[in-house]
Amino acid sequence: MTADIAVLAYTRIHDVHDHAALSIGRVAAFLLGLSFFCWAHLTISRQPFPGSPASHDIGLYAAPVIAMFAIVAAWRNVRLVDSRVVIAGGLLWVLACVATSRGALDPALALSWTVSLVVALCLILAGVDRRAMAAAMAIGVAASLPVMLFQVAAQTTWPAATIQGWAGGELSPAVKGAAVLGEQRWLRPYGLMPHPNIAGGIAAIACVLLASVWLREGRLWQLLSVAAAFSETLLSFSRSAWIGAICGLAVLAFVRRGDLRGLSLALILPGLLFACLFGGLVLQRVQASGTLEDNSLSQRMYLVQTALLFWRQHPLAGIGPAQFSQAEVDLYGQAFIPEPVHNAVFLVLAETGSVGLLGAALVVVGVAGRVVRAREWETLAAGLAVLSPLMLDHYFMTFSTGLILVAAMLACSMPAASAGHKNRLPLPVRTV
Repeated sequence: MTADIAVLAYTRIHDVHDHAALSIGRVAAFLLGLSFFCWAHLTISRQPFPGSPASHDIGLYAAPVIAMFAIVAAWRNVRLVDSRVVIAGGLLWVLACVATSRGALDPALALSWTVSLVVALCLILAGVDRRAMAAAMAIGVAASLPVMLFQVAAQTTWPAATIQGWAGGELSPAVKGAAVLGEQRWLRPYGLMPHPNIAGGIAAIACVLLASVWLREGRLWQLLSVAAAFSETLLSFSRSAWIGAICGLAVLAFVRRGDLRGLSLALILPGLLFACLFGGLVLQRVQASGTLEDNSLSQRMYLVQTALLFWRQHPLAGIGPAQFSQAEVDLYGQAFIPEPVHNAVFLVLAETGSVGLLGAALVVVGVAGRVVRAREWETLAAGLAVLSPLMLDHYFMTFSTGLILVAAMLACSMPAASAGHKNRLPLPVRTV
């Protein structure tokens, strides 16, 4: 009898511990979801490290710090045995980054990117509470949509320009760095993000994540959030975001074929409204016509050729993580406007060489194997939503927030991975 009471007390204590850990994990995932919308604006520091020749900010971002909190909260869910390929690939990738950082043009920038990569890999292993993160992303898209609609109507980047200029004392709502379509400088809205492709990529990922949660729970706020996220994806005029959202939603539609009426309505209504209002601009964007868009394909071909040039110069470990832009300036002169290659594969190959690319490939293989074994089709859908921005843009690979966002989408769902004490072998109970 005494032994039975002891076993029950032991089980109860661990149940309470697991519940507390899960609650903390939910808070961490919620904060992580909100941090994606801070991106490069709400940072501890927006100034480059002293002596850094980098052409963009390398400040301390909120997402990696919150991700470390989420990793600690979910440490009991780490499944090292099931993640050997991911661990091996991650170690190889990080080793290549560290090996080449000392000789990089900007060692501080290279090391800061490497630290963010380590945090992202740990987040993939630890897992994240998708429902809590989806709730935070629903708040983010709900707050961003009115700003994007205002920017469309007023054709100004305000209030984004105001927030971006706060560090230098510039509080002007003037159009600054506006991404445009055609010859008449039509502004692509991007809310509070630094660029339309970032706004569209986050919206597409949020759309797929919220759709997967709605298909499981069927709550109205989730469906409304899907419609808001899909509207932002369309408004960004980001082709990579369009492709990512379509691919991710297609997987969800195939897996959950019987529950699509509400979801179809949430997608079709914004789609029809967008097509009626901006049909001509959509055709222009798809056909890549116009003064600023007709060189889109040729520009990407040039960037790939430059990446291969850098790889041939340093085939084993590359030129160093986050060094592509500065290497372009050194190669083509100070008057050249640098831009990282819009393809994750060639970016990794140029910056971390064959060793880094092999490590990254092992990470992808390990994640894909886990998804197939565990039948985590929602993770597959989120991964496809991430894949298009990774292969057609560069923002998710050049900023720490982007790395954490990709890792959060590829991480397993924490509650499904843990289930608390149910994962442990039951203790024998002796009956009297």
